[in-house]
Amino acid sequence: MNPFIRPQPVAYLCLFAGFASGFLAALIFPRIGWAGFAFQLGQAQNLRSLPSGGLGFLVLVFQIFVRNYAIALLIAAIPLVLLRYTLHYRKRRPYRSGDFGIKLKKEISFVLTIYPLSVIFSYGFIVLGLFLAFVFLRGSFTRLLIWVLYLIPHGFLEIFGLISSASASLVVRDACLGSHGSVLSSLWSRIPRRSYASYLAFLLLIFLFSAILEVYVSQKFMDFARGVF
Repeated sequence: MNPFIRPQPVAYLCLFAGFASGFLAALIFPRIGWAGFAFQLGQAQNLRSLPSGGLGFLVLVFQIFVRNYAIALLIAAIPLVLLRYTLHYRKRRPYRSGDFGIKLKKEISFVLTIYPLSVIFSYGFIVLGLFLAFVFLRGSFTRLLIWVLYLIPHGFLEIFGLISSASASLVVRDACLGSHGSVLSSLWSRIPRRSYASYLAFLLLIFLFSAILEVYVSQKFMDFARGVF
């Protein structure tokens, strides 16, 4: 199985911690929840400004797909940039003392671990926690339930895609530091390039299908839920 596809358990724990922290922060400081809600509402309004039906729906699918896939590509590519920069930086400015190889591996491990956990925590805090807490405060539990139901059809795929794109940093870390050898000469070559390329193609399908579900299923599902509740 492609190692990039399956996020590590720590990624889900970090997402839950971010969500719980964001939800709690919005309950204590409602203005923070309003800021998060306003940010996401502005994005949603820009996407929903297109005419509905027919070609308008197809353009909306394309815009949602391009936005989400571009974000995921950026998140997944940054670990390679961080690794490249760290190797280049330490070639020019080596450590003043201690074993160079051990210290470099520790630095790379720290950078490639903190980065994905920070991204996943922030996503859970801002996109999920602040937003859903604000919906709960300004509406009711029923309104919160309606929004949760809206997220179910497409949200699982979208969240999985973004978490796995951040978790790519952990895969790069394990691939680079999981074997012995000359640090500077072999770290970059240890990255499974074919697996990485096929994973990016897999992400494309995930976000394309998610965008189709959001436009053609989730919106109708939410309208139905509003009518019922």
